[in-house]
Amino acid sequence: MHAAGHEGRVFDLAFCPLYSGLLASASDDNSVRLWQIADDDQREISKQTGVCSGHKDSVLRVTWHSEGRLLASGVLCYLQSLTDKFTQAQ
Repeated sequence: MHAAGHEGRVFDLAFCPLYSGLLASASDDNSVRLWQIADDDQREISKQTGVCSGHKDSVLRVTWHSEGRLLASGVLCYLQSLTDKFTQAQ
């Protein structure tokens, strides 16, 4: 799978438990991005829908709350909540 957006290695991926067509990715470029997944058998990325680039180091982990409304990211030794920090993808 390849998608333009991250400028570094991708360390983790997580599908949203509430919306199966929403994927979060954690990257070496200090960002978390949200992707819309095409609703077909290929499950290919159709477009980037958001980005959170406020991390100070590589984002190693990303995980959704069980209800799918909150997303947390892990940067080395701390967690950063991503609520209200995403910007619309250009």
